[in-house]
Amino acid sequence: MALVAKSLVEAGPCRNKSKTETVLSEAEQLTIDGNNAFFLAVHAGDLSKVQSMLNEGQGVNVGNEKQENEIHFAISGIIKRAIEGIATLNRLQIEDKNLLQIEDKNLLDILIKNGSFVDYRDASGKRPINLCFDKDEFGVQAAQFLLDLRDASGARVVDLTSVRSGDGFTLLHDVAWAGNVGCAKLLLNKGTEVCTIMASIIELTNKQGQTPLHVASFRAAIDIVQLLKNAGADHTATEKNSRRLSKDTAEVMAANMGRDDTANYLKSLNVTLNTVSMAAKLKKKVAA
Repeated sequence: MALVAKSLVEAGPCRNKSKTETVLSEAEQLTIDGNNAFFLAVHAGDLSKVQSMLNEGQGVNVGNEKQENEIHFAISGIIKRAIEGIATLNRLQIEDKNLLQIEDKNLLDILIKNGSFVDYRDASGKRPINLCFDKDEFGVQAAQFLLDLRDASGARVVDLTSVRSGDGFTLLHDVAWAGNVGCAKLLLNKGTEVCTIMASIIELTNKQGQTPLHVASFRAAIDIVQLLKNAGADHTATEKNSRRLSKDTAEVMAANMGRDDTANYLKSLNVTLNTVSMAAKLKKKVAA
């Protein structure tokens, strides 16, 4: 099913109510109650109710107190249903665990065609795709779906290169922090357009002066560290944190956190580099 998402300008701003607001008019209270009902219907995947509310004039990109819009709720509900359904698939010994069902795609299709902004950041700066990163393998198919979305001009809807203002995290920092191996593979598999874009931001540092590899070294499984390294990450880079006297490498960070497998892997890369360097010097000396 081909989906076309509206742009940020078309979608409009997220109109959320202040938590400190104490006196509301009857119209405002009805609006809040209506929005809450809309979010619940979206989270439950109730297609008929969602469509009915939209037909009756329900607005989109109307945030709650956390400034989440309906796409946040849709992805959260999709992943919740996937987690609940996986036990049944396992019990029935069904190998093909397609977690993103046609009803889920239809739900997102309805929301997007009505102007829901797929890449909206909530109050903490997280986008709907971050919810995918937080849910292990259950989020991979939903993340793939979001990454495949294009707007009317053919441009990717999810901005792969944006940096969160609060902490300076890129998508690679986010996936490393979440430790989601499946989503990391999705972003870093070679031969894809996404991988090419990831390679352009792989050395960007967050506000702590850490690259995604630094974050992965103390937060994620060795698999993500290896994926980042194979994608071109510099394992010898030190963090660029002006508030710290020590400027640790990923190897030191891993060792400090007791992640011996990661520390040993990164150390072995240094040994290889030293061996290659010594061999090059010896060859140059012999040639002279």
